[in-house]
Amino acid sequence: MTPPKQMPSPIIPTAKPAYPGTNARTASAKVITVKII
Repeated sequence: MTPPKQMPSPIIPTAKPAYPGTNARTASAKVITVKII
C-alpha cells in the first residue's frame, strides 16, 4: 500500500494535499470532469 501510494503522489501532488483516501476520489472525479469539459 505504501509503494503504490508514493507513485500517484508525484503524478498529482496537487490532488493529494493530505488525504490519500478521500482526496483520491475527488481527484478521480476532477480528472473525469476535466476530460468531459
